[in-house]
Amino acid sequence: MNKTLPPSRARRAVFVSAMLGTCVLAASPIAQAAEASATPQVTVTQIGQGIEGAAWALANIASNTAQAAASFAKSGVAPEPGDYNAWQRTWNLVTPPKADVPVNQTTDQRFAYPLIATQGGGTKSGYNPRAFYKWQQVNLPASTGARCGNGSPYKIFVNLSPNTRNIQIFMEPGGVCFNYEQCAGKTAWGAFNPEGVPDNYTSLLSYTNGKLNVSTTGALESPIYQRIPLTTNQRLKMQDWTTIYMPYCSGDVHLGDNTKVYTSADGQATRVQHYSGVQNVMATLGWARTNLPRPAQVFLHGQSAGSVGSDAQKVAVRTVLNPSFRQFNMHDSGSMYPGDWTTSSPQEMPSSVMYKRVASELFNFDASKPDARTPLLLVKQALPEFNWRDFSSVRTAYANKWPQDRTLYVQSITDLNFSGFMYQDNPGMFEVSAAENGGKAGSARAFLSPQGRFTTDLHLRDLGRMLAQIDGMGPNTGYFSPSGRTLNASHCLTVINYENTTNPDTGRDVVSALRNLVDLSSPPVLRERASDPYWGLYQPLGPVNRSLLSLLMPDMFTPVSQSN
Repeated sequence: MNKTLPPSRARRAVFVSAMLGTCVLAASPIAQAAEASATPQVTVTQIGQGIEGAAWALANIASNTAQAAASFAKSGVAPEPGDYNAWQRTWNLVTPPKADVPVNQTTDQRFAYPLIATQGGGTKSGYNPRAFYKWQQVNLPASTGARCGNGSPYKIFVNLSPNTRNIQIFMEPGGVCFNYEQCAGKTAWGAFNPEGVPDNYTSLLSYTNGKLNVSTTGALESPIYQRIPLTTNQRLKMQDWTTIYMPYCSGDVHLGDNTKVYTSADGQATRVQHYSGVQNVMATLGWARTNLPRPAQVFLHGQSAGSVGSDAQKVAVRTVLNPSFRQFNMHDSGSMYPGDWTTSSPQEMPSSVMYKRVASELFNFDASKPDARTPLLLVKQALPEFNWRDFSSVRTAYANKWPQDRTLYVQSITDLNFSGFMYQDNPGMFEVSAAENGGKAGSARAFLSPQGRFTTDLHLRDLGRMLAQIDGMGPNTGYFSPSGRTLNASHCLTVINYENTTNPDTGRDVVSALRNLVDLSSPPVLRERASDPYWGLYQPLGPVNRSLLSLLMPDMFTPVSQSN
């Protein structure tokens, strides 16, 4: 079968083929497609980088496999809370563990957004509770209120483990949207998956309906939720747990509850945008309560929009899943900044401009009716200390209510991506952005470009206040704030791998911070901010990231200056 791929897909085919250790693929349709269309598009240097990246990927697979085997053996001798013994693990392969605290149609309706039980695979048949160590798609039914921004079904992806009751939940990143162009994915500052979540989203490579599909987003977003990642040999214990991957397709940082009708700038098209992030989260938690046993440990993590969402939604996760031992929260490159967003000026609190817009358009929040059903009420019901005028009060209220839980905020000093989204409406942003992007709003071209410096200044004002707030809290909350890296504009320090996330002041990287977070001996959660804001930007990329950026994701490299 001969299939012809477009140039970008052909480059992806070469990369994926190399990463899978199959650089010579004469018999496969992927190789035939690459041979047919990629020859003039892929250079010798890129092929060499792909082969080098593949060698490192194979080494990472071997290392992760050995570490996973050692972890399995260790947990049988010294189990952590939630781990099954050897006999129970074997029995689970035949008779999978069932939910022991299923959704109660009386008590679980106490939430502003009630839980709804969803059995098995939801609207998609084929979910198998005995299918361990593989991704399974679950379409959540429309009756739960879950859906994507375009109204299509909301899907989650589940990877079961027979060895433990413990669960990790990943909330995907992907921007935010406030108009037709952004919500339809037609601008630089838009939102992920504007047309819904594809099937096989968490599979790096699939071949369906006569087409090669390469999903770099769901498959490579973070090694934390991958059993055997290709991109790093650094492993964390959560990779052995049952995993729930929550895609992002609502454009509302997983927190919205509103419906808007947007018209395109030329007046020729309209879009009904469903901001249903809060329903998506509650439907996911309802599914987990209906199909999985109560966990002892929960690890909740999100990146960017998913980080902002998880910062607030950790309250719902904690309340609904109610882990018997402890919940760990890691928010990577997005959080609630301190201050009264209703009265602060853009100079005092740069994030207040965005917060006003989010509250109005995504939450449908009316300050004259603070007790109306909105996502903020969901937080307030569980945390009476929460003050809706200061979104960051969720941080202090959560830490006070659940002192046994542990929370880590990961944020680079030079994050251009998050600051680009956060401050897109701030005074002066459009002018400095348009000067770098041909008269249109767009991302900073370099860390030290005028726009890069402008957004970093705003970012550091908000970040500094947040770190100072955490410094005044108890030892169960911390932060890790290194300088940054040229990968992905210093945004999301757990994306793809953990390369160049070291704080040179201490020698610790983001993996060290995560291991500290989930340490059962409960040392104080790390609090580190690098003294040199640019150190990481001058560190070279390793072979895996070089091959990724060369063949697959060239736009994820940001130079230090425009002359680079």
